[in-house]
Amino acid sequence: MTDPLAEAIEGAARQALASYDFSEHTAFSPLSESENKVFLIDDPEIPESYVMRVNSGRLTYHNPPSVASELQWLMALERETDILVPQVKPARDGGLVQKLAAPGLDQPRCAAVYSFLPGSEPPEDDLLTGFKRLGGISAQLHTHA
Repeated sequence: MTDPLAEAIEGAARQALASYDFSEHTAFSPLSESENKVFLIDDPEIPESYVMRVNSGRLTYHNPPSVASELQWLMALERETDILVPQVKPARDGGLVQKLAAPGLDQPRCAAVYSFLPGSEPPEDDLLTGFKRLGGISAQLHTHA
């Protein structure tokens, strides 16, 4: 059984890849889904992997200016702190946010591309180890904001 809305979102996201500097050999596959749909982008012609996040949930606050503001903050964090954040990949035209609209979409979606940061969830029996680091990162975020 297929989900027509999910297929429409993925199709529109695939079309948005043409706005970026990826080769025609680029692989595009679903990575995760919660409030947003996230797709993994692997281009054999570049060493880094990327992700495309398509806002698919609370669309009233996932509008292009709000998403662009979030991306600009990530870029500032990268420039001005030592916090490891994904690098925002602008489209060829310099735009940070792609507005997706296509037949089958109930309403437009916002999409953005970032570098892929590999990682894993901590084991359930060792959740406290990372909290000191998390506290330090949280303090930097509050100071920067």
